[in-house]
Amino acid sequence: LIVANDVSAPGVGFDHDTNAVTILGSGGSATEVPLRSKDAVAHAVLDRVVDLLSEPGRSDSAALGDPVPDEPPPDDRATKRTDP
Repeated sequence: LIVANDVSAPGVGFDHDTNAVTILGSGGSATEVPLRSKDAVAHAVLDRVVDLLSEPGRSDSAALGDPVPDEPPPDDRATKRTDP
């Protein structure tokens, strides 16, 4: 997920108690969250995360775009130089 906001919009940004965002999903979805309290915006983002995590057949990390937990970490020995 990417959560984007236009800080040049009225009532949005660090100097305000409100925000408006667009939640972008990996499949190209875009969900507009109109101007509301930052607390309400945070709940909207978390609701989207919960939706992703509850999709059938998806593990927690796969839904969030992390590597599958059963995958071993990459072997970085091949990239390290060793002197004889």
